[in-house]
Amino acid sequence: MLARLGRALPELEFDIFTGVSAGAINAAYLANAAGSFAESAEALCALWSKLRMEHVVRAATPEMLRNVARWSVQLLSGGIQPLSQAQGLLDTAPLRSLLRELLPAPDGNLSGVEQKLACGRLSALAVTTTSYESGQAVTFAQQSADQAPVSWRRPQRVGRSARIRVEHVLASAAIPILFPAVEIAGTWHGDGSVRDTAPLSPALHLGAERILVVSTVRDPVPQPEPAAPSSTYPSLARIVGVTLNSLLYGHMESDVAQMRRFTELARACPAARESGLRPVDVCVLRPTLDLGEIAAEMEHELPRAVRYLTRGLGTKERNSADLLSAVLFEARYTQRLIDCGRRDVEQRLPDLLAFLGS
Repeated sequence: MLARLGRALPELEFDIFTGVSAGAINAAYLANAAGSFAESAEALCALWSKLRMEHVVRAATPEMLRNVARWSVQLLSGGIQPLSQAQGLLDTAPLRSLLRELLPAPDGNLSGVEQKLACGRLSALAVTTTSYESGQAVTFAQQSADQAPVSWRRPQRVGRSARIRVEHVLASAAIPILFPAVEIAGTWHGDGSVRDTAPLSPALHLGAERILVVSTVRDPVPQPEPAAPSSTYPSLARIVGVTLNSLLYGHMESDVAQMRRFTELARACPAARESGLRPVDVCVLRPTLDLGEIAAEMEHELPRAVRYLTRGLGTKERNSADLLSAVLFEARYTQRLIDCGRRDVEQRLPDLLAFLGS
């Protein structure tokens, strides 16, 4: 989607990038890249279109069996501390190596971000994690040295100034249970979407006046009533998939709706503006296809060990493919998503140009 926008508006630049989960990887890459936004977005497409499972997780059968065994022992130990603590079902050491390659950080910090902040090409980069110690969503934000330190506190979420490192990005994308948590400054963090009830908040706190949101959830469509109720108990994959969708992607719609109401109020009521409310325009890009359905078609692309695990959870059953869309890191799948994104932007291009062109 972003690459197609960059092609339509070669001079387009964004001065604030925020991201959660896989979006944190994209935000960090675009904020750190030296080229123009259009060039960086095209390069990001090329990276995703060549992605393979081995670039993200160790998918060898012995590794998988060891991780599953650790979880099984911990669950059945009756509270006895096991010798080897279970962390994640999947080992993300390859993803850590990939991020260190994609986000050059000689001293651990993202050098491109610091350079762009110093020369004024960038105002801020923020990534959000979930702290497993406090249970809060924690937004780590990096701004130029002349700006006031970031510090906000809201129910279940806080903002902090930080020099963004690979660990922040890796933590934001650490899907609960599937991926191991990441240690940051002595505390453990995981996927930021779990407690991020206001995903637009970081951009607002950092001064955004217009927000372009890229969502992975298609437009809600009415679901027909089933001809007959199903007597089959939902599979574990179905339960986990619905739960992950709710935790990781369920907050954006309500946050966008609330932002639009506040914007209407700020424009209609001078007293609201005097109290601190300000109008912020929001444009949401959504896929027109269901990513879970695409993932179900591409399930055979998974390595045998991962496919064995997901099928054991029940992903071959009807309506149980949402979990696959969270773990299918294969080029044929990601290329389908990229093609879908380009087509969807093409269909909305006049409206998007009006939103971004000024």
